[in-house]
Amino acid sequence: MPKVSVVIPIYNVEKYIARCARSLFEQSLDDMEFVFVDDCTPDNSMEILKTVISQYPNRKNQIKIIRHTENRGLPKARKSGIDNTTGDFIIQCDSDDWVDKEMYETMYNEAIKNRADVVVCGYQVTDGEHFTPYVNCQSIEKELFIQNCLFQKESASLWSKLFKRELFQNEIVYPIYGMGEDIALCLQLIYFCKKICFVPKPFYYYFSNQNSISKHNSVESVISRFEQAYDNILILERFFRQNFVMGKNMELSLDCFKHKQRDLLLPLISQKEYFKLWKTCFKGINRKVVFMPLSLKDKMFFLLRITRIFKS
Repeated sequence: MPKVSVVIPIYNVEKYIARCARSLFEQSLDDMEFVFVDDCTPDNSMEILKTVISQYPNRKNQIKIIRHTENRGLPKARKSGIDNTTGDFIIQCDSDDWVDKEMYETMYNEAIKNRADVVVCGYQVTDGEHFTPYVNCQSIEKELFIQNCLFQKESASLWSKLFKRELFQNEIVYPIYGMGEDIALCLQLIYFCKKICFVPKPFYYYFSNQNSISKHNSVESVISRFEQAYDNILILERFFRQNFVMGKNMELSLDCFKHKQRDLLLPLISQKEYFKLWKTCFKGINRKVVFMPLSLKDKMFFLLRITRIFKS
């Protein structure tokens, strides 16, 4: 079995896939597996990938390419990749991003040295020219880590976390929709882990693509993102309740996350019907906002919105 399996979904990334693949194939860790999932991409991503693969003959036997016959979306592409891995540890890599060449060896060694189920690393957000590193971790205690992800003090990204294979053998509900998918899957896996370790190095380069569909604010795009996030919140809430982890602190952190996620609707709340949706989407949430660990500014804007004084 390889030490680390990396899952890389591919869809419309012909501008970026070569950079991503090279950063993977040049990893200092030799014993790896790379599972690329062609989610029926309509561009030349796969042809470019094959060209890059031919330049790394030492990696050829470590590469799997899974092909979907129709576009199924990022969550299902990731699930297909996970189902086809054989490594001791599993991690995701988005195909428009790239990684430091020491990333997976360092994280794997940290897992083995500390007998950790999950290893988290730092990352950098970049537009290709400017780089902003994030290398802090609020807590590696499991319950606090989950709460901090819901408070958005920690990143719940899948690409910055190396998970032990056994975690995926638990009763996990895999998300269907992309918005909020990372946190829905990540926190379920974190719940089942026994030990988390943190590597304070910004190994992962997250490319902030200004042309991404997540930047579009048409009515259709905004509603789609909100509905997807809403579905993934319900996955998390059901999971927490079924596993009896909904104490007072967890309720508060989940409520805070709900409140933040409904703000996906803010581009539309000047319109009466979408204001009503924003106001009523989570039962009882409005009376709880004052008790949430939000800034005074956030609470003030909430009060202005809820009273319709400020309509954006």
